[in-house]
This record gives sequence, structure tokens and C-alpha cells, in this order.
Amino acid sequence: MKKILFFALSLFITTQMFAFPKAIVKRLLHDNRVLTSEINTEYKGNNTYRVRIPINEIDKTLKTLEVAIPESTATKGDDGYFVLPDGRMGFFTRDSGVASSGIPLKMFGMKTNESCFVAIVKSLEHEFAPYVTIENGKYEMFARFHIAKMECAPYEDIIIDFVKLEGDDANYSGMARAYRKFKLDSGVVKPLRERVKNRPSLKYAVDSMVLRVKHGAKHGNVAEQIPGVNEPEVHVYNSFEKLKNMIIELKSLGVEQLEICCVAWNTRGHDGRYPQLFPVEPAFGGEAKLREAIAEAKKAGYKIFAQTNYTDAYTCADCYNESYLSKKPDGSIRLGGVWSGGKAREVCQIAMLEKFVRNDFKKMKELGFEGTHHIDVLSAITPRPCSDKNHPATRKDNAIAMNKIGLLAREYFGGFGSECGYDHVAESLDYALYTGTYPRWGGSNQAVDTHVPLWQIVYHGIILSNPHYATVDYNAPDRVKKDKGWPWFAFSPVESRLKLFEAGGRPSFYWDKYDDMKRIKAAYDEYQPMKHLQYEFIDKHEKIADNVFLTVYSDGTEFITNYNKTPFVYKGVSVSGEDYKMLSPKK
Repeated sequence: MKKILFFALSLFITTQMFAFPKAIVKRLLHDNRVLTSEINTEYKGNNTYRVRIPINEIDKTLKTLEVAIPESTATKGDDGYFVLPDGRMGFFTRDSGVASSGIPLKMFGMKTNESCFVAIVKSLEHEFAPYVTIENGKYEMFARFHIAKMECAPYEDIIIDFVKLEGDDANYSGMARAYRKFKLDSGVVKPLRERVKNRPSLKYAVDSMVLRVKHGAKHGNVAEQIPGVNEPEVHVYNSFEKLKNMIIELKSLGVEQLEICCVAWNTRGHDGRYPQLFPVEPAFGGEAKLREAIAEAKKAGYKIFAQTNYTDAYTCADCYNESYLSKKPDGSIRLGGVWSGGKAREVCQIAMLEKFVRNDFKKMKELGFEGTHHIDVLSAITPRPCSDKNHPATRKDNAIAMNKIGLLAREYFGGFGSECGYDHVAESLDYALYTGTYPRWGGSNQAVDTHVPLWQIVYHGIILSNPHYATVDYNAPDRVKKDKGWPWFAFSPVESRLKLFEAGGRPSFYWDKYDDMKRIKAAYDEYQPMKHLQYEFIDKHEKIADNVFLTVYSDGTEFITNYNKTPFVYKGVSVSGEDYKMLSPKK
């Protein structure tokens, strides 16, 4: 009997020690040949198996390098799913297809009949993308490093930790918790509860909603604009005088705490003449009227701050030159889309940090701006490399520069916000305007079935967020669900409200017409009973019935979201149709 027990124990230990003993590496050469090799993983304890590919084994002439484990496979009909970093999930139901995503989180995962894992990319993480390929009903998930697109030689080892998840951890919530633990253990991020201790502006943000007021923009999208010749006129959406009156009315309605972001306050409005910011746009009322609005906000006890941009430049700026632009290896300028300011030239964040940021911040602070300063795009993209000889940068270098810009925003204004929540700036980010766009962007991929609040399970209680593009202005009267087009219309009014609170979102307004302040007050009132949850982690999210979801917080609070038209009973408590119920933990 003892021998049997010893053998069983030995087998159990061996199984645990060598759950993911091998990794498969595929190198795509410049002539399209593929070299495949098998390497040993290194067991790091805690069910973690590390793949390390030294920098001297990453040939800069490769097109791509892929890393997988044998366990990152599935077959059509298997139970389980794969999860991408943007929260999109696919079930094993297809014969063919491909899925990939951006990397707001440097992780991906898979749950199958045999195992469950999360892969955490810890080094060279800005150069990879997760992929799922499906051929003849066979699924494979792997990390693909785009070596040829680095625009420089590899600058560090590839390190990926594959973490085996078991029991209550063997699901997408467990994947997110494992990644959160990695980020917290690294010291890169800290819980909000700790961060607010010496940051009063952040504490204020936790307790408040945010109104983003867009003042206006040029129309027409003229690609190359010359001021005084063909630059389009500025259209006014919300003047500074209107903003001041909004503040007065909101205060009179009983809105006691509010963050207000002045979007497009700068010269020629939204995307007007970046990197030029001043003078304050006269069409909206000019600097004098802006100062009046700022003074009124402070009188009301509100925080009011600005939006800027350090990713684009336009030739119509009075400070435009090519010295700070992002260059490709051949010396050409990296180009963006056509926006209100014309054809965008992408900039190098290292150069922007040196030439513009601190001086801009000083001028804006002098206007009276204070709060979670918003920098457009900075957390919505993977950093770009730059080959300008005066400020060469890898993606990692510009990620560091982006964090420095964010930390300067904290220093000058009290906080830093952006959109999408790409976590190369997690060290400095305090608020993400939205973190999801599914099913509008990314929903057409037939390999993907649904979306889960992966980002919120990782970062709720660490970074404030509004969870989705279509949960901005959640109670707007003109919200109608549409199958195509702008992602703001991705949800119905009911879905927008429920999705916001299901994911623990902070109510945020932006595209609202701001013609009815009572709706803002209604949102403020709805948020008050749950705003304390911003300090808690989301430890669990799961579907518990058709169209019914459970969100569990680290303090034990349970949040049930019911998308059905009929009531749902949970633990003896009835949750009304198309509504939610918050169950506080028993003391």
C-alpha cells in the first residue's frame, strides 16, 4: 500500500513539475523557409514554465519568430475557448480561420479539455502579437514576434512564462488574475487604495465621473493645409461660455464632484495644428472665456483639465518641422491618417518629450488646469520605433518616453488619462477612456464569438476605466443600436447601461450634446452607491445563465447583470429584467 501511495505521489509531483516541458519555436526566414525546433522550458515554480530565447539566437534577418507549447492546441468540438489580449474570446466550433489582436495586455490564454494556461510575454513584449490559426478544425495558438518590423536589431531576449491554471483558476478570470499578480509583483503598478494616499487629485477622480467637453473642430479633412489659404474654418460645438453655464447648472442640481476635460480647447480645435497648442482658440471664446470657465469649475469644487496630443503633427502648425518626426529606416517620414489638421505625420515621443511637453504643461498649468490630464492616443497604440539619427528609438524606448510624459502630467496636473488602456503606460496611467470596441471593431472576425472584461479583471482597483466605446454617454437619449459604423452605436441603451456597470466602469461622457444636465445628474446619482468599488479588484466574472453575468469583487461584493426582459433569481434575490443588482458582503 505504501509503495502504491509513493508511486502515486511521485507521479503527481512529476506531472506537476513537467506539465509544459517543451516549447515549439518556428523561424520564418527571409526566403519564406520555416525552421522548426523544440526546446525545453524552465520550471520557475508556482506552475510556471518559462521559454527564453537569447538575443543572440534571434537573427535580425528573420521575418517572424513564433513560440507555442504543444498544449496550446484544440480541436473543433472541444470544450473551452481561447482569449486574446483585447478580451475577445473564441470557442472551438470552426473548421478554418485566423484571429489576432493588438496587445493592450501582454498576455493570451487557452482553456481546453486537457489543460488551461495563460502566456505572459515578459520581454520583447512590444514586438509580438498573439495568433490563433484554424485549419481543418485544428486550432493552434502562439506568440508571433515580428522581427522584420522591428526596424532595428533585436534588443533583448524573448521571455514568455506559460502558467498552468487549475481548479477555480482554470478560466479567463484566472488568466487575468495571474497577469495582475505579475504586474503587481513587478512593482510597475500599485492598487488604487495605496496610490491615493499621497495623491489627492487621484482620490478625487476615484469618487467622481468625467465629462469630456469637445469645443469644436475644422471640417473637411483637407490633407495639406495652409493657414489663411485653404485651412478649413472652425465649427463650434460647445463654447467656453456654454461650459461655464453647464458647470453652474450641474452644481445647482447637486453634482458635488466632477472631472471636466476640455477637449479641443487649443488653437483651431480638435486635432487642429498639433503640436501647436496656443493661442487658445478664439472661436470658442478665447483665453479670457476659458479662464472664466476654469474659475467657475474651481468655485464649484470640480477638477478641470485639458486634452493634448503627442503622437501626431500637422504641417499647418507654426512650429512644424521634421526634426521631431518619426522616421523609418530609409529616412522617410512615418505618416498617419487625415484628420481635422490634415495629413498626420507621426512623431517620436523621445523628441516630443525633449522639445514640447514640459513647456506645454507649464503654459496649461498657468491657465489653471488641474486633474487627470488627457493625452490623446498615447495608450491606444503600440509604441512606434524611430530611425532618426538624432533620436533613434526602439518601441521599448518610446514606451519609456510615453511613461515619462504621463508621469510629468501627474507632476503638473495630478493625473494622466488616455484611451484603450494599452499597458505599456500602466506605470503612469490613471484612467482609460474606453478599453473595448467589440463587436464594432474586431467583431467581423468569424473566429471570434464574444468579448469578456479581461482588462477590467486585470486592472480594476489599479487603473480607473470606462469599459467600452459604447458605454460612453451611457444614458444618452439618441443612442440607437446599429449593426455597422461608429462603435458608439454598438449597444442599445439598455446594453450600454448594463455593460458599463457589469465591468465596474466609471461613468464617462464625451459625445453627448450636453443639452440636458439632469441626465448627467441622474448618472451621478446612480454611480454613488457603487463608486467605493473602484478600490476593489474584480476577482471573478462569469456567465451564470443565458444573458446573466456575475461580477465578484475582492471585498466579496457580488454584482448580477440581467440582460433578459424577465427577472432572474440569484441566491434568493430577484434581479429585475434588463437591470442589475449589487449584493454587498455580509459583515
